[in-house]
Amino acid sequence: MGNDPDGKLLLQTSDVRLARGDKFSVVLPDLAMKAGEAVALIGPSGCGKTTALMALAGIRPPESGVIAIDGINPWDLPSGARDRFRGRRIGLVFQSFHLVDALSVAANILLAAIGAGSALQTAERLKHLASKLDISEILSQRADRISYGQAQRVAIARALMNKPAVMLADEPTSALDDGHTENLLALLLQMAKAEAAALVIATHDRRVLSFVSSVVELEAQS
Repeated sequence: MGNDPDGKLLLQTSDVRLARGDKFSVVLPDLAMKAGEAVALIGPSGCGKTTALMALAGIRPPESGVIAIDGINPWDLPSGARDRFRGRRIGLVFQSFHLVDALSVAANILLAAIGAGSALQTAERLKHLASKLDISEILSQRADRISYGQAQRVAIARALMNKPAVMLADEPTSALDDGHTENLLALLLQMAKAEAAALVIATHDRRVLSFVSSVVELEAQS
């Protein structure tokens, strides 16, 4: 991670420790990521991968340590400002896509901009992402009438809508066969590079490892 001395660090962590109930905690190895880099957080179920993502996303605070997204520690911000910062600088891709069935594909993607109060040229941005992700022809369709693969692309478009510095993906391949896993990972990496974002994938799926530039293994500590 971070071999280019001139590249700006988009995600940096130092001495981050994460609470996992009353019995143990997880230490997140230090990260230093630049645009287009991809890291897999791996480990068995229950080891703290999702907890780590929630800390990076500014959703669940770490016990200790420093997290910097594009030079800003979200945990230094008041709650409302942290929510706005998350919406604008962090893109989230969940295993379940959380699309709103009754809304069109376009409306689902635009929710990201509306929720973050983004000042981007939303119509132009939507058109750009739809073209890149090959979903232009389904923008007017309801989200419950598109295929699973199309829904994946819509979720990625929504995560990228506000030009985030960092994309966080939680177990994106756990329910996929080999062919769909390869397609999704290639797409995530392609879009992270095209949009100059750092990509973190939390997973127990070792098929992911051949696609990323670095691997970080989480271990619980008593």
